[in-house]
Amino acid sequence: MKKIVAMLLLSVMLFQFISCADSKIKVEKGSVENGIYRNYSVGLEFAIPKDMELATEKEIINIFSSCSDIKDLTDDRSSQYVDLYALTVSGDKVVNISISYVGSYEKAMSIIEAELSSLGESYEDGRMYSVQCSDVHDFEFAGVMYRSATLAISAFGEMYIYQRVVSRYHNGCIISVVMVARSEETVGNLASAFKKPQ
Repeated sequence: MKKIVAMLLLSVMLFQFISCADSKIKVEKGSVENGIYRNYSVGLEFAIPKDMELATEKEIINIFSSCSDIKDLTDDRSSQYVDLYALTVSGDKVVNISISYVGSYEKAMSIIEAELSSLGESYEDGRMYSVQCSDVHDFEFAGVMYRSATLAISAFGEMYIYQRVVSRYHNGCIISVVMVARSEETVGNLASAFKKPQ
């Protein structure tokens, strides 16, 4: 349980999602059926690995302080909607999908660049962890180009987790996906499991 809590807190701490929408929003919530997450409005499908469980709505709200319904969101940075949060019991894999309303493309790109660039700063806390980030670059994800950053996080001097963050602008919103795992290969496998919904 301590491992799960530590990973959840670290994931939230390293990437705090942005904002979402009022009646202007043109995207909808996704759904999970037979172990497959689909959101046709943003063009994402993800076959949830059998060793991963979905967090409940209450758990998501508690972890992220997020809204319980996409229609309740506002366009300030303290408001967010988490469409999917899946993790393993051991806490060694996490997938998080967030939809955020920002309005214009220019504003969205400036937010994405600022968020991913801040993740790209290497920093250390001798008592806890250090973060090294590969370059921020365009990344093909589910057949669409996203902006991407990959982090390698060490805890107490030992490699702890890898995290990939991908974000893009779509219909006034920022679509963000965070994948966390114990190895870079596993993060890559999680990323390759996403595709356009059929």
